[in-house]
Amino acid sequence: MFSTADTHIHTTASDGLLSPEETVDYVAAYTDLSLIAITDHDTTAGAFLARAHALRRGLPLEIIIGQEVTT
Repeated sequence: MFSTADTHIHTTASDGLLSPEETVDYVAAYTDLSLIAITDHDTTAGAFLARAHALRRGLPLEIIIGQEVTT
């Protein structure tokens, strides 16, 4: 009934350490997360790449498209 989530992850699309694809692969292989939000700085590009990668691989991981906006 309950699941785990991380709602604030950055990728190399901004200041993260892993590419969107590497992030998805890491989360799927080494965590119990079932939902993540990719929230790179001022871009959604990484989030869309991450979601597409998860879908292509058939992973049971929900990807929320997010963005940390500079104001």
